[in-house]
Amino acid sequence: MSDLPTTRWSLLQRVQNADDDDAWREFLQIYQSAIYRYARRKGLQPADAEDLVQRVFANAAEKMKTWHLDRQSGSFRAWLLVVTRNAVVNAATRSHRHHSLTNVDEHAVSGGKFDSEEEAEIELELRRATFRKVVEKIRDEFSDSTWMAFWRTAVDGHSKTVVANDLDISIGSLYAARSRVMKRLREGVLAMEDET
Repeated sequence: MSDLPTTRWSLLQRVQNADDDDAWREFLQIYQSAIYRYARRKGLQPADAEDLVQRVFANAAEKMKTWHLDRQSGSFRAWLLVVTRNAVVNAATRSHRHHSLTNVDEHAVSGGKFDSEEEAEIELELRRATFRKVVEKIRDEFSDSTWMAFWRTAVDGHSKTVVANDLDISIGSLYAARSRVMKRLREGVLAMEDET
């Protein structure tokens, strides 16, 4: 869990203002699905996972009122990880008491420390969220042919030869298209990863 997508300092500054709807929308877009999926993987039912996400963000909103933006005082991301895991543990413990949850991850209930598998799970979810956000921002910068050359080979895993034939372009053109999109994706990800 230590490799959540980083939260840009500028975004953290903006979410300190509870009235900055655009900042909070972006903040939610980055973290919401990762927290939800993590909760589901730990055995929470969909409605319980949705409630947990709301509790985590309510806690984050409260914390942001007094959050001190100082790189030496620890990262916001680390704090959010602890809040998320504690919320999962609390929800799982409550559910066990009420016997309403049938498949709760026993490790989550036991309150053990983060393990590498948990870290990998949340890291993957947050990388996906970052990727989706960047894709949404850059998609319109490319022609359909260029985008499809990238998407079908790099994301869908189709053969480069087949995709080049389908798009009626040369292999060289396909590689050039992929390279342009991948370069722009890297730039977009780096722009989002202004480390906290």
